[in-house]
Amino acid sequence: MGMTSSLRREVQRVIHEDLRRANVLWNDELNRALIINFHQSKLDPRPSKSRAKRKSYRTESPDGKRLRVL
Repeated sequence: MGMTSSLRREVQRVIHEDLRRANVLWNDELNRALIINFHQSKLDPRPSKSRAKRKSYRTESPDGKRLRVL
């Protein structure tokens, strides 16, 4: 099961607040460390970095509908 990009951004904003050896477990099946005990954790309030949006070169009418050139 893969993580979606929005979920990955949220996970990266978590501040654990109690990261110590007792809260890190090794999982042999996954071959990686797992962090546990998030009861003191907080979410970083700073907005995550977002990609610069490309300018739209489409022509739109005032009501938001795209106009087609024939």
